[in-house]
Amino acid sequence: MLDAVAAARAAVREDSSLLARPFAIVVPSRSLREHLIHQIVTRIGTVAAVEVQTLRAVAHGVVRRAGAVATDGTKMVPVLVRRAAARKGVLANALDRLDDGYSSAVPAVNDLLDAGFEPAHAEAVTEQIREAEPGLAGERAIAVVEVAAEVHGMLASMGRVHRAGLFQRARELMGVDPDAWPARETWIHGYSDATGSQADLLEALIQRSG
Repeated sequence: MLDAVAAARAAVREDSSLLARPFAIVVPSRSLREHLIHQIVTRIGTVAAVEVQTLRAVAHGVVRRAGAVATDGTKMVPVLVRRAAARKGVLANALDRLDDGYSSAVPAVNDLLDAGFEPAHAEAVTEQIREAEPGLAGERAIAVVEVAAEVHGMLASMGRVHRAGLFQRARELMGVDPDAWPARETWIHGYSDATGSQADLLEALIQRSG
């Protein structure tokens, strides 16, 4: 990849118009971004028109360039999960007696939302759980699904989206606005896996710049 970055640097020196269409590298975390930037600067030097961004930063940029709004409310999810889960007797009975017990429901809700879950899916998911997992375990799983649906709704009522909604909105905007992602070439670096909404956006980024 560093060879490609060096080639991008040389191309910009020959054609300054390429400054408007950066060579983009998309990474999954800020720590990897900082590490990669350090490697590039150390081995190649300062490089114009090369951008290293997390996927979340990319999504925010796409939405901004398209003139749209998609405010990320992911940081509010733990509070909203606690509020919704406390109203579910089958969860409250198990979690109330634990120190910060409701925090154990947060990863499951985030996983559902990351997979693209929306309130409209709740009925079908609930039916699948009833068939596969009868009894108390199934009731608790259904309650988590209901919590996820409520959290999705509460975020929407505040004009916010879960990070999955941010990725989805960015992908949709790229389909209608050719300037939303101006990179001339996109490299994906450091991903061993991705959620469904992340994978969809990554694919759209590659297709647009490919």
